[in-house]
Amino acid sequence: MAELRVGSFNILNGSCRYQERMPLVQKTLEEMSCDLVGVQEVHKGLNLPYLPQENGLFFDVQSPLELYGEPTFHIDGNAVFYKSPLSPKSSQIYHFQTRNRCLGLVTFEVSTRPFHFCVAHFDYLGDEVAVREVHELLTFLAPYMNEDIVLVGDFNFTPESQAYALIRTHFRSAFVECYGREPVITFPTGLKGQYMDSGKSGTYDYIYLRGKVQAVTAEIHGQRGGKGVWPSDHFALAARIRLLGN
Repeated sequence: MAELRVGSFNILNGSCRYQERMPLVQKTLEEMSCDLVGVQEVHKGLNLPYLPQENGLFFDVQSPLELYGEPTFHIDGNAVFYKSPLSPKSSQIYHFQTRNRCLGLVTFEVSTRPFHFCVAHFDYLGDEVAVREVHELLTFLAPYMNEDIVLVGDFNFTPESQAYALIRTHFRSAFVECYGREPVITFPTGLKGQYMDSGKSGTYDYIYLRGKVQAVTAEIHGQRGGKGVWPSDHFALAARIRLLGN
């Protein structure tokens, strides 16, 4: 049986006290110590120097989302970073219909069988759009649903939503598998800054599993901060998973 550490972290583009936050983002990723991590809200011009410099794949959105006319407040896409000896066999991207969000799928071979790692970032436009994006995601992943999949990201829906109920008919949750429930909150943290997201507090980030994959542990990271400076407005998630025998 093989074991891997997987994770997810929305690092909040390049805004909101960026220069103070990014070293904390870097430290959080180091502490997560993931073999595979999906990162959302990557700003190519600013974030990449603070992210792992080797073994990474970037997935561009079609229309980078710039908000408030602020050039550092825009979302270029997602990234997947992996540690050796993992080596991608293939990668694909899917652009959601809104064009401002995407998902990336990277396929590896682990224990002599395909293992798919997917990072997604949904729009924050309400449950109706989230349900539609779950359907888009499921259609894209349909060819791989009989194999092992880990799906991570900021899904911008809560466990009470229809979108969450829909995705859970197809995927298990690492946190539910370990503790019987999702984290109480993944957004917001104690971060204070210009252009802060004013969305309702709750759980928006998840690690989902499908196939012969078992969650062994699950943790929340990025919980250190002070004086309004935290790594991001989202907490990071990590889990240790076990790939069960054929």
